[in-house]
Amino acid sequence: MTSSVESSRVLGSVHGVGQTGASLTRAVGPVVATSLFAFTLENNWLGGLGVYVVLIVITSCGIPLVYKLPEKEWEHKQ
Repeated sequence: MTSSVESSRVLGSVHGVGQTGASLTRAVGPVVATSLFAFTLENNWLGGLGVYVVLIVITSCGIPLVYKLPEKEWEHKQ
């Protein structure tokens, strides 16, 4: 994140937004996974293990995005 900022004046804001996003993900992720597990267990979808199928599909959809990331860091302008 540091190398993606054009000016060091907004570096704190960018890190704050990043930390907020990470915190929200950490808060919402377990709730969604537990609810999905309860749903698949209640509906007897693959014996309650259908949550893993859903999570594998979600992860598989995200894998192509990794290959779109740049291989090198951006040049940081002072």
